[in-house]
Amino acid sequence: MSKSKLVIYSDYIWPYCYIGMGIVDKLSEEFDLDIKWHSFEIHPETPPEGVDLEKRFGIEMLGNSLINLKSRGKNLNLKFGELKYMPNSNLAHQLSLYAKDMGVFDSIHSKLMTAYFKDLKDIGSLEVLIDISRSVGLDSMETYKILSKNTYKKEVDRLSSVAINDGITSTPTFIINDTKVFSGAQPLDYFRNILKDLK
Repeated sequence: MSKSKLVIYSDYIWPYCYIGMGIVDKLSEEFDLDIKWHSFEIHPETPPEGVDLEKRFGIEMLGNSLINLKSRGKNLNLKFGELKYMPNSNLAHQLSLYAKDMGVFDSIHSKLMTAYFKDLKDIGSLEVLIDISRSVGLDSMETYKILSKNTYKKEVDRLSSVAINDGITSTPTFIINDTKVFSGAQPLDYFRNILKDLK
């Protein structure tokens, strides 16, 4: 039986991409999947210092969103901290592309997500990203050179442009077997039913 191909367009600062990661992890336990994550920076306009979520969305809306996110995350063994700040994600995407070239993408991808959403770390910070890279065995000095020189920035920008040209407008966006395309972290059973029909 051939593997089902699953492509996900994702950003490290969007909470439903974190939930999407949990969904994919669960599905991987039940189905034989060929998984490919694609970088898509959804808020490139975010300043280097990031933005205050309470100021952008209001305390009430942010609080209600966190209640919903924590509820959904619980069923996927994901924990959300008290998010109050959204960093610029360009450097995080650059690190993920470097990690892919070095063969440790899956580890970096997971750590970037949990660092921000669970541990409330600033993944727009060079220092934080170097610590994360070190935790998966990447050389700190080499990572510093790569990120401080924005070595992968053009590629991050290119991938986002390609996604937009292909009609991708939001994250997470899932594509199953190059045909079924849908956006948002749908319920787990939604994915299960699609994959079962493909068997």
